[in-house]
Amino acid sequence: MENDKMWVSIIELATMTRLSTKTIRNYQKMGLLHGEKIDGAWMFSGEEIGRFFQGRYVKDALEIKRNGQVLDYLNGARENNRGCLMMYREFATPLEVEQFVMGFTKEVNDRNHREDGKVDFTFWMDEKSKIGRFIIIGYGKDLKALMNHFF
Repeated sequence: MENDKMWVSIIELATMTRLSTKTIRNYQKMGLLHGEKIDGAWMFSGEEIGRFFQGRYVKDALEIKRNGQVLDYLNGARENNRGCLMMYREFATPLEVEQFVMGFTKEVNDRNHREDGKVDFTFWMDEKSKIGRFIIIGYGKDLKALMNHFF
């Protein structure tokens, strides 16, 4: 594993995309996603994830998940004081996108490992405009903390 690259685990990739780990493994078997097995865990470089996101089948699946996340919220997932945010951010370089999304994903995973935390999010990048869109659903305290830290 190269030290100068950002690496994401299969669980972090599942969190980022809202795809199940089984679906991600199926994409691997189909040859649509390539990673390295490190200490028994699949790891994926930011560069590979960017390529993977642009794949025809994956792009369609991610679009369905993004739209479904907001629909789920509007159709009842807004119970228990959970809120939904849609945030946009402009990025200058692919490396900036990679570092920001990896840091955000790690923070969400840390919050989700706490007893009182539950945050769901998706990320989509428009390559032409260099604007990324985050849809974030979670409890108010988590949304506020993420907003203060990342936006």
